[in-house]
Amino acid sequence: MSSDDNPWVTRQTLIQRAKDPNDSLAWKDFDTYYRSFISLVIAKLHVPSADRDDLTQDVLLKVWKSLGKMVPNKNNAKFRTWLSTVIRNTVIDHFKKNKNKKTISIDEHNLPISIPSNIETMINDQWESHLSRLAIERVSKHFSGNAIEVFTQSYSGKSTEEISKDLDISIDTVYVLKNRVKNKLLVEIKELQKELEFE
Repeated sequence: MSSDDNPWVTRQTLIQRAKDPNDSLAWKDFDTYYRSFISLVIAKLHVPSADRDDLTQDVLLKVWKSLGKMVPNKNNAKFRTWLSTVIRNTVIDHFKKNKNKKTISIDEHNLPISIPSNIETMINDQWESHLSRLAIERVSKHFSGNAIEVFTQSYSGKSTEEISKDLDISIDTVYVLKNRVKNKLLVEIKELQKELEFE
């Protein structure tokens, strides 16, 4: 990633860049941002932990091979809709293959074929959480002192009074720090959406 303060302004989205098979940096960035997300979704689909890394790699390989064929907003489709299909099919194929090999005991009702009726919703929820985590990582570099801790405690449900007492700072300082981090976080989430989403 560029070390510029705001590397997103003049760049194509990461997905547009990763469509170029000769842009190895774009693919490296894509892997950095999407690998942990794909792995998390695969875990949510109850894939055994021993198989998650291989399946994540399978999904990334399928995405890499097919990404160049994607057309932005074709039939209003989003990248995550397409990605959810790739993940779903990869997981289903995995369970079916293992069932055929009898390496695991699973009946037809437990195949993840019935789970993915809501997989797109689940992926969207996980993606929003993933973007928030990425944004917090980036925002953390811009703040020192208690700012991030104030925001984290506030986000976890602590009252302003509790945070003030816990960190030994005034209630007004808690409000100021929380709002500064929140505002910066919203900006970072928007920037990440521009960079990482297919819209």
